[in-house]
Amino acid sequence: MKYANAKLIRNLLTAAVLGLSSLATPAANPIPMQTTQAPGFYRLAVGDTLVTALYDGHIHLAPTLLKGLDQQQIQSMLARMFLQTDPGVQTAVNAYLVHTPGNLVLVDAGAAQCFGPTLGNALNNLKAAGYKPEQVDTVLLTHMHPDHVCGLVDAQGQAVFVNATVHGPKGDADFWLNADAMAKAPEGNKPFFQMAQKSLAPYQAAGKFKTFDKAGPLMDGFA
Repeated sequence: MKYANAKLIRNLLTAAVLGLSSLATPAANPIPMQTTQAPGFYRLAVGDTLVTALYDGHIHLAPTLLKGLDQQQIQSMLARMFLQTDPGVQTAVNAYLVHTPGNLVLVDAGAAQCFGPTLGNALNNLKAAGYKPEQVDTVLLTHMHPDHVCGLVDAQGQAVFVNATVHGPKGDADFWLNADAMAKAPEGNKPFFQMAQKSLAPYQAAGKFKTFDKAGPLMDGFA
């Protein structure tokens, strides 16, 4: 009886497959199967929160910036890791989009066009990941170097994240947004002050820039 049932099931499945095969004629404009990866972003679920790393680009950093070892040791270490040192060590710059149940938070905004053509892709990759800049309600800045703040504004100096409040470290704001500190800085460093001030200006004007210190949680999920 079991054999007969198995045979009957096999015959029915065979008939179904043959029937479907007769219907599966090639379409005039077949839809291509999407198999490509997305090198510009990477998603990671953390509980009920989705974190999307957004690739902004890369920059070459001179090995002389590395501290704690002499240059011969540093060069040997980099060689063992097969890292190219001319014109510098290729270093990625990323921003992070954190989608919580209650907020859409962008951690850092990328370099935009402040550091040349190898950077400035964070906004496009945010869009490629399925989000819109106007959906971001909070921007958290880890610090105020240009590769973290320049992406806050477009080429005309207008806010990119029009519905977001930007939060930055108080110590950084007191330094990079301070006209007296900029006046005392070496000439080669003054553009860094200018880029930070330009990037935050529209948010300050709209009352959407706030500072935080290390005491206490900033918002739900962010300490």
